[in-house]
Amino acid sequence: TKKLNEFIESKFKNSFKKAHKLGLRPNHLTLIQFPILVLIFYFFVVKNLFLAGILIIVTLFLDAIDGSLARLTKSVTIKGHYYDKIADSLGIIVSATGILIAFSELRAISIMLIILTILLFASNEISNNGIWGGC
Repeated sequence: TKKLNEFIESKFKNSFKKAHKLGLRPNHLTLIQFPILVLIFYFFVVKNLFLAGILIIVTLFLDAIDGSLARLTKSVTIKGHYYDKIADSLGIIVSATGILIAFSELRAISIMLIILTILLFASNEISNNGIWGGC
């Protein structure tokens, strides 16, 4: 992900700085992911895998650019880092649950992903060892 971050930051540096001057903050990009996760889950439930997939790509893009925006504008915060970890964890859980709903034959893999995500998030919070990166 380091090379991806460097690529994004080099290509969008000026745009990010202009957006920041207009009031766009990294936490805005992180928080917008939460309603999108609800939509992803809905599209998995109604078996519209195309729209679920498109929205997963949108959340991955937002996840990539929120950190870049924070670093480039020197607005990295502990609260933003925590929001990002929650959004990442929920994204994995929603996607794994959606796969479980859409493809019941992948039940074991989906359940393992959900459990692993919860355990990693909990262990990171308990030990603060930075599994998803430190702030």
